[in-house]
Amino acid sequence: MADGESASGFIRFCFFVLGMGTLLPWNFFITPYNFWMQKLYINYTDQGIDVNANNSDEYPQTFRDFWSSTMALATMSTNLLMCFLTTLLMNRVSRNTRFVVPLIGIALCFTIAAVYTKLDKTPQAFFTETMINVIVITMFCAILQASLFGHGGEVGDVMPSIMGGQGVGGIAASLVDIFCKMLYEDEVQAASLFFVIPAIFMVVTVGIYLYMQRLPSYQERLLPNEQITMEEEEEKAGLVEGEQEKKSNEDTLLSVILDFQNGVAKYMFCVFFAFVVTLGVFPGIVVTVQPSSYTKDVDEANVFYDKFFTTIVVFFLFNLADTIGRVSSEWVTRPGKLQFIKPDQPNRLIAFTLARLIFIILFMKCNVFVGEETRSAPWFKSDVAFCVIMLLFGVTNGMVSSIAMAYAPQVAPERTREQVGGSMGTFLVAGLFGGALFSFVLTSVAKSI
Repeated sequence: MADGESASGFIRFCFFVLGMGTLLPWNFFITPYNFWMQKLYINYTDQGIDVNANNSDEYPQTFRDFWSSTMALATMSTNLLMCFLTTLLMNRVSRNTRFVVPLIGIALCFTIAAVYTKLDKTPQAFFTETMINVIVITMFCAILQASLFGHGGEVGDVMPSIMGGQGVGGIAASLVDIFCKMLYEDEVQAASLFFVIPAIFMVVTVGIYLYMQRLPSYQERLLPNEQITMEEEEEKAGLVEGEQEKKSNEDTLLSVILDFQNGVAKYMFCVFFAFVVTLGVFPGIVVTVQPSSYTKDVDEANVFYDKFFTTIVVFFLFNLADTIGRVSSEWVTRPGKLQFIKPDQPNRLIAFTLARLIFIILFMKCNVFVGEETRSAPWFKSDVAFCVIMLLFGVTNGMVSSIAMAYAPQVAPERTREQVGGSMGTFLVAGLFGGALFSFVLTSVAKSI
């Protein structure tokens, strides 16, 4: 019994690590914000232009201004497309190929990113070539993510481990960034080590995955699914009833989604809109917030802020709050006094989701700097106020999305719950893509107000 529990725990640990791997690339690319800004700086002085003697607005830092929004759009659009294609081709490509190749590919992309920190590139070349690397690494991540969620459904009892791993992935990226900056004063040296660490992590993950394949307890979990697959292949041999039943199931899924009384469509809207709002301001807007005590003319006073403010207050705080929200959702979805939203009350979650629009205004009214100055008088000059807003922003994101993901399959008929769960994942990715597009609009608004 003890051996069985130990083996089951190790399997959950493996899926936890794989879950971390699905979001590590995104988190590791958005976290070292200061490094990207250093690499993307256009030095007009080297071009013989005295920016101080001219209107600085005529010499914009275009690559800096649209770095976060462009990266969000590139990653989310690629993620949406590749998740869809992977779902269609999942049965035609072996499981090991869908896991091992992406993991090795991600490791290679991080190695390339580490090498690029040492190369002297023009801002335009660095921007373009890094975006290509981002798109390639996102393709591998999407294949891994779609395969992982599908395989998690096969194995059973590992979905919480996958979700937990994704949440911890963001925290890990922030902690590694803090460690690298404490070890090196130079942003380039810190970034070089920062990108090497996830490359090593991905290689180790490959070894963990391959070792898991050899566990008897893992193989036993797959036996029932392999038997079902054989039966499905027999049905495809020419039985008309099988095709009719398949079409009937598709019609049933569509009717379940369109039946607004059961709440499935409403929960799909919640998970979609939650990430539209989140990606609309994070990281594009929030990374431009500077602390109220920042003094540009006193370099000694800015060592902490230049190196650690964005990493700790923006990325680490958000990822920590988001993880807290995900964990808390498990308590508020259980029957009891803490269950303020029940499965048959999707309208309450919709109201909660729409209320998060207020965060767009709140962040816009913090110390948002575009270029060298703030564009409007901030409402919140206190760093504490910004931290509180960020905490609430992260907690509500994790809680709303997790509640929606948990309740949608519960309110669906039992025969369609697996399909509804898969559809929720698609709407989640669609929300990420919509938020990436929305961030372009908000970035332009932040520059004009």
